[in-house]
Amino acid sequence: MSIDRFLDRDTFFIDGDWAAPATSDVLEVVSPHSEEVVARVPEGSTADIDAAVAAARRALDEGPWPRLSPQERIDVVQAFSGLYAAKLAEMAELITVEMGSPTSFANLAQSPAPWMQIETFLGIAREFPWEEERPGALGAPVVVRREPVGVVAAIPPWNVPQFTIMSKLVPALLAGCTVVVKPAPETPLDGYLLAELLTEAG
Repeated sequence: MSIDRFLDRDTFFIDGDWAAPATSDVLEVVSPHSEEVVARVPEGSTADIDAAVAAARRALDEGPWPRLSPQERIDVVQAFSGLYAAKLAEMAELITVEMGSPTSFANLAQSPAPWMQIETFLGIAREFPWEEERPGALGAPVVVRREPVGVVAAIPPWNVPQFTIMSKLVPALLAGCTVVVKPAPETPLDGYLLAELLTEAG
């Protein structure tokens, strides 16, 4: 296991691929342990955010994800959960490096708790009434169908980055929405691993 590939990045994950940033501005990640620069990543600009939101909107309007059945989305998120579980140690190490979480706490909570959230939301999704028949106001039955409504913006804080991302990302994906994750500037590294795992899951 090595996190070295996350410590010097020059792209963002936008529109399903690694994309060059709009500017050459660099964000230095400073370790709270040593007060030394431990990583460098691109600094997001308004143009980068606009590109990510536009891509997410296109994916919502034209892409396959919102048109999958709830069970098909559950299957993909279940695959993501398995991949995430296999990378808990790597995720914990990244979070320790970028935001100073003690290693013991990172391994106990910073990475396992987000994975537990994924599994919890999957359990809810399996039992959720995505479509149901109800009595209508005029006596005839009506069908209530839950459908995706738009692009979700997930802007997590630095202190529990993956936990707060999962509380937004997973329910939105299961509902068929598309998501833009904008990590905190103090903790951008874990987002790169997250993007890799989501890509691998499909």
